[in-house]
Amino acid sequence: MTGLTLISRRRFLNIVNLDAPLEVPRKIARQSKWDIGTVQWNPHESCAFYFAASKSNTAVEYVASHLSKIHGLDWHPDNEFILPTSSQDNSVWFWDYHQPRKYLNILSSQVPVWKARYTVRNGHIKRITDNDIQSLVLEIEGTNVSTTYITCPADPKKTLGIKLPFLVMIIKNLKKYFTFEVQVLDDKNVRRRFRASNYQSTTRVKPFICTMPMRLDDGWNQIQFNLSDFTRRAYGTNYIETLRVQIHANCRIRRVYFSDRLYSEDELPAEFKLYLPVQNKVKVMHFPVLQPRTVVCVGAHQDMLSVYY
Repeated sequence: MTGLTLISRRRFLNIVNLDAPLEVPRKIARQSKWDIGTVQWNPHESCAFYFAASKSNTAVEYVASHLSKIHGLDWHPDNEFILPTSSQDNSVWFWDYHQPRKYLNILSSQVPVWKARYTVRNGHIKRITDNDIQSLVLEIEGTNVSTTYITCPADPKKTLGIKLPFLVMIIKNLKKYFTFEVQVLDDKNVRRRFRASNYQSTTRVKPFICTMPMRLDDGWNQIQFNLSDFTRRAYGTNYIETLRVQIHANCRIRRVYFSDRLYSEDELPAEFKLYLPVQNKVKVMHFPVLQPRTVVCVGAHQDMLSVYY
């Protein structure tokens, strides 16, 4: 599939299917007398499934603080809810659209700001010797957590097919943004994704993805993930198997394995242990089930910003 494109028009936004360009585009009506100055998709995967989740074309939030026309906007590379807007009023404003009446920061300029963009730098994935455990580990580091990661299986057309319900990871906290994602299949034959991150504060459940906060202590942590329990709590369905595991920057990995149950340290084989006591065990197990709401795009027209879903 080639994908979708978003086109701004005078009175509405058009969503065009590039695989079927002759189809009538889906329209998002606008409630403003001003022309659209710029428009941009939210690039984060958690905001991708708008066809299944959206129920209307109404704007879910408005941002209105610029004194002149908005020329540019950009989504934060690591946080799907934060974006800057640049304007002819010589300023760049930073927003969390969950709190649209309160800006995060302002940068001033002596001239109009036509475009403000985040700088994304490359990361690295390499084997190193960790000083704490004096053992080889895999280090994943990068400025943009969404673009620096490892995934298994490597072929996107293949799946793991692992039916064991417990995922255990021995991870070192690098005190930077970190996230990982697990894709599972449930008894409704639906693929669900669970994403845990240390930069999110609340749990959100959407039709195809559940995102949740995760707290890591200093040093090495053991993350125990009960996939069967998570699938039942979030979607009311039964876990069948794990299809894919994806671990993003920033962390060090000692071991990742699946098991039929949680084993004590004495029961584990030597290659699954750290020869340094694991000080902390992180269990992300309890979270509220929220009503799904998916943000897909944002459009700026004159001095107001609208977020649509």
